[in-house]
Amino acid sequence: MINLKRERLWVRHRQVRCPTLIFRAPDGLLGPGDCLMTEDEALAMAAAIPACRLVTVPGSNHYTVLLGETPEVKSALRTFLSGG
Repeated sequence: MINLKRERLWVRHRQVRCPTLIFRAPDGLLGPGDCLMTEDEALAMAAAIPACRLVTVPGSNHYTVLLGETPEVKSALRTFLSGG
């Protein structure tokens, strides 16, 4: 986490040139107090990356958004991979 705080990743967002799908988990790593990406940061990232889609998955944390059985994630991923 210290390395993430040191590195200014936001300066690299405009360099991304491929279609991008971002899933945001509003409940942080394990709970609301350890959020990795605020809503404002996610919106700024999505605006900076051309052809980017941001999906906020309510009630998810960093792990459940990736490993859970979330219909929103499955649907968004299916649409993204099909080029829609």
